[in-house]
Amino acid sequence: MREEGIQGQEGYRAEGAARDAAESLPCPLEHILSEVFRCYQARSPEELMALLKRRYREDAMFVDPTLAARPRWEVALTFYSLQRVYSSVHVSGISQPLVQLARPAGKAGQPELLEVFVHSRQEFEFARTKYISQQVLPESQCMETTTRLLLDPRTGQVVRHEDSWENKPAAIVLPMAWRRLNAFCQNGVYRLLGWGRVLQAAEAHAARGSWDEG
Repeated sequence: MREEGIQGQEGYRAEGAARDAAESLPCPLEHILSEVFRCYQARSPEELMALLKRRYREDAMFVDPTLAARPRWEVALTFYSLQRVYSSVHVSGISQPLVQLARPAGKAGQPELLEVFVHSRQEFEFARTKYISQQVLPESQCMETTTRLLLDPRTGQVVRHEDSWENKPAAIVLPMAWRRLNAFCQNGVYRLLGWGRVLQAAEAHAARGSWDEG
């Protein structure tokens, strides 16, 4: 009984420490989550680059069941592909966040990160403008997604963003090495399409402060 009581006290302390860390972020956690999910829905490269520069650390990593992109520039290409492939993206049903503290893997002595779990429903509508695409592609696809964020509590920036899809078969989850390779190849194609130059121009635009969030 005494051991259970000690474990319970430790659990309460850990929960309280995570809550304190969330409340001590430079801006409210709800605002951070709002900007993270806006990255999916951004409809211009300028908006996307402004969001990423503000909300994601330069060495940030994005992971989903099929790819793993790093650093922030590679993450930008991954998010920008949503603007080019889909006519629109809608994120809804965002749950209340669950927060706890996490120690960075393999980095002894580093400050703890704030670990945030949140569920959302993400609907991706395809741009079916041609006859062939209308015959091959569905109108939309919906993902029930659990998002895990690791935040630097000092800056409120995302260190790692990991999505898992609850309504997709487990077989779609690739080994991590293949996810990295998939992101490398995929983003290489995006660069050949000129999307990297588009984002470079957008980043310069955002850096001049000329992007109006409006």
